[in-house]
This record gives sequence, C-alpha cells and structure tokens, in this order.
Amino acid sequence: MKNTLLIITIALSTLTSGCGKKGSNTSTGNPLVSVEMASFSASSTKVGAFALSSLTLCFKRLRFKPVDEIATDIDLTLGQVTLAPSGTQIATVQVPPGEYERVEFDLEKDCLNGGEPSVVIDNDNDGGTPFQTDDRMTIKFEGAVTITTDQTLTLFVDNLINAADGINDANNIKTAFENSTATGTY
Repeated sequence: MKNTLLIITIALSTLTSGCGKKGSNTSTGNPLVSVEMASFSASSTKVGAFALSSLTLCFKRLRFKPVDEIATDIDLTLGQVTLAPSGTQIATVQVPPGEYERVEFDLEKDCLNGGEPSVVIDNDNDGGTPFQTDDRMTIKFEGAVTITTDQTLTLFVDNLINAADGINDANNIKTAFENSTATGTY
C-alpha cells in the first residue's frame, strides 16, 4: 500500500511539474542571448552647443515582449552602465525560445548600490556639468526577432543618442527618452 501511494505521488509530481506557461519558472535549456548596445558615430553626438561626452543608464529590468504572450521580465543586477561609442555589452541572459516584437529596458534610480540616478548625461561643452534624473522610464527597441539558439542581439542606439543630444534640461530626459522617435531597433 505504501509503495502504491509513493508511486502515485511521484507520478502526479511528474505530471504537474510539466504544467505551466512555456518558459515560466525555469531557464534550463533556454538559448543564451548576448544583449549589446551598438556602436554610434562620435559625429552624431554633437548638436548645437551641446556635446554628449557620456551617457550612463541605471538598468533595473530587461523585458522581452513576445508577439503573442505575456512579457518575459528578466531582472538585471547591472547597475549603472556607460554606453561607449564603440558599443557596449549589456548582459547575457537565457531567454525562452520564441518570436519577440520588442525589447524593453526599465531604468530606475538606486539600481545597484543605492544613490545612482536613473540617467546621467555628461556634456563636454558646458564645463562637464551633467544632466541627471531619478525618473523611472522604459526604453523600447522595436523589431521582430526569433530566438531559437544562442545569439547576439545588437540594439541600435542612434535615436537614443540623438535624443540625449537634444536635452538641455534634466526635466526633459524622461520625455525625450520615452518619445517614440527615440526608440531603437535591432
């Protein structure tokens, strides 16, 4: 009797452990996606009297938006990352296989050690006085991508850099970055 009960318990556990949404609660077997910000031209970082010398983002979360499912959030512990003109490696993460229509980053203050602003824009032309904000914001990169194997996903940031170039007041950062013309592609 005890053996029969044990066998039934194991069988039910095996059956129920396979239930659930694809990719939920496990990353075993999911492809590794290396996410990087593309290089950008130094000549595109000068607008009027403003000259972008660096753009630092405080990453809180990475979200892959599937075409026909609920978004897959991946919490990052990257903290602040300064984008380099030569390109910047952001993360390597396991992502459930599927077709995705968008990649989003949530930027928030205090993303790692506490005290970090969500965005810092350094300006070479005004003595290096940075614009910064603690605003929460979401940066979106549009474009269809099918993930079935390990791959590199390069996010093109020219629109984001151009938006940063046009900022002349810290109060405009969130609006400029979340504006649809500032979104990137891949």
